[in-house]
Amino acid sequence: MNAQKGVVECLINVGCLIDDVDGVDLTDAIEDSMMFITFIVQLEEHFNITVPDEYLIFDKFNTLDSIVDLVEELSCEGVRQ
Repeated sequence: MNAQKGVVECLINVGCLIDDVDGVDLTDAIEDSMMFITFIVQLEEHFNITVPDEYLIFDKFNTLDSIVDLVEELSCEGVRQ
C-alpha cells in the first residue's frame, strides 16, 4: 500500500480531516496530545511498526511528508531485523 495513502487513512481515523494533502500543516489539524497519541497508535497498527519514544515529538509529525518518511524508514528497519 502507498505509505501516503495509509497515513491519510490513519489521520481520518482519528478525526483529522484534511482537504489537500500537498503542503498540509498538521500542527493545526492534530488538535491535542490525545489525538496525537491515538494517531501514533493508528500508524503503528496500520503499518505494523513501532515508533520509538525519541520520535514522539510533535515537531517530527508536522507535515504529511515527514510522517510518510518516518513510516517508510521504520518499515524498512522492520524488514532488516
